[in-house]
Formats: sequence, C-alpha cells, structure tokens
Amino acid sequence: MKAIILAAGYGTRLYPITENTAKSLLHVGKKPMINYVVERIIKVKEVDEILVVTNDRFYNDFITWKNMQNYPIKIEIINDGTKSNDERLGAAGDILFVLNKTNINDWTLIVAGDNLFGFDLNEMVDLGKDKSSSVIALIKEERRKIANKLGNVKLKLDLVVKFEEKPENPETNIAATACYLFSPKDIKLIRKDLSNKKFNNSGNIMEHLVKKSKLYGVVYEEFWYDIGTREEYLNVRQIFG
Repeated sequence: MKAIILAAGYGTRLYPITENTAKSLLHVGKKPMINYVVERIIKVKEVDEILVVTNDRFYNDFITWKNMQNYPIKIEIINDGTKSNDERLGAAGDILFVLNKTNINDWTLIVAGDNLFGFDLNEMVDLGKDKSSSVIALIKEERRKIANKLGNVKLKLDLVVKFEEKPENPETNIAATACYLFSPKDIKLIRKDLSNKKFNNSGNIMEHLVKKSKLYGVVYEEFWYDIGTREEYLNVRQIFG
C-alpha cells in the first residue's frame, strides 16, 4: 500500500506566514505539521512508502525536511513542477499527477498535508478491504460550517449515496475530510475518466466515484483540523501548545 501526502499548495490565505515556508512545514507544537500526518500514516502496517507531492518553489525545503527524519519507511518527495499559485494543479490535479507519474496500481491512502487529526486510519483500511472499495474519512460538523467550505456527504449505513462539494445548503451534518483510501480498481477508473479533466478540489474525484463506482465512509469522532487560514493555524498552535 502506498500513501500520498498532498503538500503542493502555496498557502496564500496564510500570508505572510507562508510566503517563504510551505504550509505543511509550519511548526505546530515542537514539530512541522507534516510530521503529525506521517506519524498517523505509519500506524498503518500495510503502507510501505510515502510519496509527498510538493511544488518547485518548496521542493528543496521538503528534501531538507526528509533528510532530517528517521522514520522506518521510505519517503519520496515529488515535484509537480509548478512555481506559483497561478500555476498550481490543485488537490485533484496533484492526485492525478502522482498516480500517473508513479504508475501506482496498489491500494493508496491520500492525506492532505495541512490536516491534523486524531483518528485511526486503520479503520478506513479495514472497511476498504472488506468492501473492496474506496473509503473516505468523515466527521460530523455544524451545517453552517460545511456550507461553501467542505464536501457534504449523505450516507446509507456506511455507503456514500451522495457527495456534494462545498454546497450552499448542506443536506446533512456529515463533512468530508481530505483523507481518502483508493482501491486499485478505482485508481484505474480515475486514470481512465479524469486524467484529461481539470479539477481544483479533490471532492470532485469523490463525486465521480459515487456516480461510477462505490464509495464508503467512516464517520470519526476524534479531532480534525483543516489549516486553511491564518486564524485556524494560530488556533491549532494554541491547542497543541
């Protein structure tokens, strides 16, 4: 099993904090944000390699970060070639970029490098293997916090029957996190159907899977923070000390 960490954004909403530092490399507590993500991923024993996708601007910084780590797993840094926010591929674009560049055909975990969470990824893996299908990590949230900001999910037991990316009027209080498990068959489907399309949000891939395949969800109760703004980053720094 492979894992992809999405870290190719330019963090413009956190300026000036991220003008010279990648968002995922910002410190929370005593370590960079990305370390928390890696530490969650390596708890999944099936994962044998982590691929971190970043941009050309911060590529060397991630190489430096990698060389300072001592994790018991192979970590590869991938440059998506973009040099500015105007050129960015977006989360969906970077997922497709890595899948095509590396020719991955294995089960694949995908986690945003600016998401901090306390839940166990093994629950997603167990459900995915049991159903032979892709899985998304979900949380319960107030609908007003979902509106225009997060993907909204409607479930029938643990099957996702509807996924709507950033709706104005969410149908449910279940929100999507940027944490996914793709099955091998869905990776082939994504390559076939979406490689020539441009999406900014990874939720657009989820919408496609709901229509063309089967997508399951695990609703977690543990904490989840999406570091999208300067205020959210400063808040998380306080929480993590």
